[in-house]
Amino acid sequence: MTEGGGGARTYRLVPGTEWVDVDGQSAIFRSLRSQATLTGEAVSRFVAAVVPLLDGRHSLRELAAASAELPLEALLAHLKALADAGLIEPDGGALPDDYLAPLVSHLTTEGRAPGVLRDRLSGQRVAIFGLESAGAQLAREFARWGVRQLLLADPSPHRPDDPADLTGAPADSRQALLAAELRHRHPALDVQTPVAAWSAAAVDAAVAGVDVAIAAADREFAVLAQWVNKAAVAHRKVAAFCTLEGDSAWIGPIVFPEETACYMCYRMRAIACEDDYAAAMAFEERRDKERGPREPTLMPLASVAAGILAMELAKTLTAVGRHAAAGRVLEWNGMRGEPGVHTILRQPQCPVCAKKKATTPIWI
Repeated sequence: MTEGGGGARTYRLVPGTEWVDVDGQSAIFRSLRSQATLTGEAVSRFVAAVVPLLDGRHSLRELAAASAELPLEALLAHLKALADAGLIEPDGGALPDDYLAPLVSHLTTEGRAPGVLRDRLSGQRVAIFGLESAGAQLAREFARWGVRQLLLADPSPHRPDDPADLTGAPADSRQALLAAELRHRHPALDVQTPVAAWSAAAVDAAVAGVDVAIAAADREFAVLAQWVNKAAVAHRKVAAFCTLEGDSAWIGPIVFPEETACYMCYRMRAIACEDDYAAAMAFEERRDKERGPREPTLMPLASVAAGILAMELAKTLTAVGRHAAAGRVLEWNGMRGEPGVHTILRQPQCPVCAKKKATTPIWI
């Protein structure tokens, strides 16, 4: 319920709410997350005359006029019961083409006001580094949110086997193709492509001007995640990571500077746990210097990984729900259909996020 145009309070049932008149004296209303039972002699009249008008466009005066035989006290009591059960939207509902409406509706159950949630989701400046797979899907999702600014960074030429589903000449960069697509679909969106060529300095400069930095390059360009991680920690920005490796997606961690383990902490622990540490370290160093041959990617993983990370970032930006990727990496194997969660501990000797370098203790 809200104050509509001219100060008129309007009413709208939460989308997906269904109801049934049980016996003429009681009616059950139910959504995915709540349920309420209305009772009394006036229930049938309320269901027949008032409920069809709970669409966010009718004031209390109009509802009362449409149900003249229904006592005003009963009308107000039924409306209050539905509102108390969370079955009437606090803001009068959203437009039919409002893409954010379902997400905001679910996040609202955590006790945050819809207007605040919308502002937090759409007011972000987001940079996405790596657009060959999940990064492109994330960019499309943030564009639908109507973020304040979307920075796309991937000056590499697109390839026909990219899961990003970009259309253009092989010589065109991924960022140019995706930027053109998003500007066409969302003319009001502020899309920037400031990284002309890959370098740690270019990544650092881009991260400095945004609120959230996302590294989504796949395994053969491993150093990009390290660049983003170092810049995000230095500039105290939230950073998120996503990698596709063959039939597996690795989603996270989401890094909160000075609060959670950083990406380097994760890589140090992941490599240390390899069966052949020397080989794992050698390949890691090789990928830091040059891009190796690309392993075929299970295409549906791009959408799966992007969807999971987008939801985790939505919770991060609005401070609601359980932040499953904060200090953790979520794993999904597409062939086995098996999820996994890897908790990351901060490394005292991490060269990126350690507050001070650890020293070797001297025993006396």
